[in-house]
Amino acid sequence: MVKRIITGAAIVAVTVVFFLLRYFVNFRVFELFVWAICGIATYEVARAVMEYTSFKSFLTNVVFGVVGVPIYFMFESPFGSGYGALAFLVFLALIVVTNVIFWYTEDKKTSLIAEILPVIYPSLLIIPILLLNGSNRGYRGFVLLIDLFVIPACSDTAAYFIGSKIGGKKLCPKISPKKTVSGAVGGTLGGIIGSVLVCVIFRPYTDAIFPILLFALIGFVGSILTVFGDLFESCIKRRVGIKDMGGILPGHGGVSDRVDGLLFLAPFILLVSLIL
Repeated sequence: MVKRIITGAAIVAVTVVFFLLRYFVNFRVFELFVWAICGIATYEVARAVMEYTSFKSFLTNVVFGVVGVPIYFMFESPFGSGYGALAFLVFLALIVVTNVIFWYTEDKKTSLIAEILPVIYPSLLIIPILLLNGSNRGYRGFVLLIDLFVIPACSDTAAYFIGSKIGGKKLCPKISPKKTVSGAVGGTLGGIIGSVLVCVIFRPYTDAIFPILLFALIGFVGSILTVFGDLFESCIKRRVGIKDMGGILPGHGGVSDRVDGLLFLAPFILLVSLIL
C-alpha cells in the first residue's frame, strides 16, 4: 500500500510539472510527456504479446511507439495539428501493412491480431491527446486536457479504495476478478467529483462558461469509459497470462496499466472540446 501511494504521488507530481511547463513555457513541451507514455506503453504491449508475434513485428511496433509522436511533431510544427495527425496515421498504416506481411510470410504460427495490436493500442488512441494539446481552444482546451487526466485518476482511486472496503458482487469476474460493482459505482462517483472540481477551480480563470452539470456529465461518461479501458487491457493480460503490463511503476505495474482508462477517454474529451 505504501509503495502504491508513493508511486501514485510521484506520477501526480510529474504530470503536474508537465502541465505547468505546458502553460508557462510552451504547449509543445507536453508532447514530450505524451511521447514517453506512447513509447513505453507501446513497448509494454508489444512485449506482452510477443509470444504470439514474430520478432520482426515486435521491433517495428517498438520503433513506431518511439518515432510516432516525433513524426506528428515534425508535421504539426510547420503545418498544424491536422497534418501532424495525418502523418501519424499514414506511418501507422505503413507499420500495420508491414506487420501483416510479416505475419503472412512467417513460417511459425503467429497471431495477426497480436502482430498489429501494439500499433493500434495504445498509439492510435494517443492521437486525440496530441490533437487536444495542440488545439487552438486557449484556456478552454487546457482545462479539458486537465480533466482528461483528472477523471481517470479520481475514478481509479475511488474504485480501488471503495471496492477494497465494501467488496461485494464482482463486476466482470472472468476478465478482472478483483473488480467489484461497488468499486465501479465508487469509481463513477470519484470521476464525477474530480471533473466537477476541475470546473469549480478553473472556471473563474476562463472566458468560457463551464456549467457544473456539464462537467458532472463529462465525469460520469468519462468514468464509464475508464472502466472499459481498464477491462480491455485486462482482457489482453488475461489472454497472455500476465498480471501487469510492466513493472516500471512499483505498486501500479506498467505505464499502460495506468493510462488504459485515459486512452479510452481521450476521444470523448476531444469530441467535447470540438463541440464547446
